[in-house]
Parts: sequence; structure tokens; C-alpha cells
Amino acid sequence: MLTQLPTNLCFRCGKQRITTRTYKERVGGSTITSSDTSCPDPKCQALLDMQFEKERIQREHFAVMHQQRPFAGGRKKKEDTR
Repeated sequence: MLTQLPTNLCFRCGKQRITTRTYKERVGGSTITSSDTSCPDPKCQALLDMQFEKERIQREHFAVMHQQRPFAGGRKKKEDTR
């Protein structure tokens, strides 16, 4: 007998995640269906939200630092000395 295992587990607590919103959007000529999911445990979801916010701020910080670095666009080209 074949049993189907849940595939959308909360990676923090292991509970089956629930779908909170499903929406469709058009990209080019295709329709894409997306779903937002969350942990059924509100305390766990709150901790995940805080973790994701910290990671988002860190990514933005790194992006700003990358833009401010000298030669962020790649190597400098040698000038033609002919």
C-alpha cells in the first residue's frame, strides 16, 4: 500500500503548513498560480517572520555594500596605449 507523505512541512517545527492565499498572475503569455503558506502554530510563524525579516535586511545591506565597493562593475579595462 502506498501512502502519500506531506510535502510542505514547516522547516522549524515540522508541522504541515497551511495555504493562506492562492492567486493567479499573468507573466508574458503565461498564467502562474502562486500560493502563500504559513505554519499553523502562530508562535512558530511569528519566529519565522522575524527570521525572514532579519535575512531581508541583511540582503539589502549586502546589496548596498556591493554597490559602494570600488570596481563593483567588474575589472577595469586596460587603456589602449597605441
